[in-house]
Formats: sequence, structure tokens, C-alpha cells
Amino acid sequence: MWRLQLLAGYPECFYYPHDKSKKYIQLNSGIAFCFRRFHDLVVSLARSHWTQKVCDFASNQNVIGGQGNLSDFLFGSDRKAITKARPLLLQIQHGNCFYCQQPLKEQGEVDHFIPWARYPSDLGHNFVLAHSKCNNAKRDHLAAEQHKDRWFEQNIIKHEKIITSELNNYFVCESQRSEAIATWAYQLAAQNSSPLWLKGKEFDALLV
Repeated sequence: MWRLQLLAGYPECFYYPHDKSKKYIQLNSGIAFCFRRFHDLVVSLARSHWTQKVCDFASNQNVIGGQGNLSDFLFGSDRKAITKARPLLLQIQHGNCFYCQQPLKEQGEVDHFIPWARYPSDLGHNFVLAHSKCNNAKRDHLAAEQHKDRWFEQNIIKHEKIITSELNNYFVCESQRSEAIATWAYQLAAQNSSPLWLKGKEFDALLV
């Protein structure tokens, strides 16, 4: 356990003091709260960086290839039956695809607006309903800012209460949490100059 806080060979006792006379550790004040509060974020960052590390080993390339979802293989999938959100999303989107705004002539797919790969948690206010074609084109990209503005208007401003009341039995429904995660994700995109998905194979630059 003591090696976890060694930075460049020197102890940095941020989480707990190094007291080797004891057979246990005692977390510093506030650390347990932060672990609870930011659990999903910490897990997401740890998983994504570990997955990338596995991909970076040259000897793994032939084994991994381009097949399947490596993250699911390494950690399993925690996704719930997100189809439970489909009827409500169909109602509040008036039968239209969230992204292209055209009528859904199919069942539509429930999409994590902030992609699952970036934040692996099912949050009720993060769901939108989309054509399978639009959903597959967006994949793990963040959507363009015009989509972000529409998501905020739809799920946070206009329909925050009904999403909470209808989906609270199935998913975490905390609109402030979803809003904070979206802000965090787009801030990271700005720092990394990541392009934002607009439609099909088209991307927009992030406005700073």
C-alpha cells in the first residue's frame, strides 16, 4: 500500500499517512467523501487509461485487432436495460431523432449523450433517442455544440422533472450531476482540441 503514494521515489501522503507501525491505513480527512462523490469519474479515468495502456503494447496488437470492445472484455459491462428510457424519450422528442430531427420510422436507439466510453454510468438525464444510423455515426465522440445546447434545453431545462419521476426507479436521475459531467467532458475536449461530431462523417471544431 505504501508504494501507491510514492512519486519519483518520494512519499506524497495525499490519501493517508505512511505509518508502517500499523497494519492498516487511515484515510485523511475528506478523502472518503471524495471517493464516494467522484467514484464514477475515477473508475472511468482508470479504466480508459488502463485500456489504452493494454492497446499500446505492440505484442497485444495481433490479439486485440479491431474486434470487439476491449473495455467490456477487461472490465465487463455494467450497462442496464437502457431501453426502459425509450418510451419517455420518444414522447419528449415528439417521435423525432434527437440528432437529425427527422421522424423515427424505427424504434430508435437510446444513446448516452456523453458517451459511455467517456463516463461509464447510466444517468437518466444523459439519454437521448436516435436513429441507429445517427447513433452509429456518433459512436464515442462528443456531439457538436448545437446538439449539446439542444440536449441541455430538452433534458435539463424543459423535462428535468418528468425524466426524474419516470426513470428514477431504473437509473440515477440527478440533473445537476449530468450537467456537471457534460461540462467536464467538453472542457477536456477543448483542452485536447478534440473535434465534435455533427452528422454522418462531418465534425465541428469546439468553440472556446
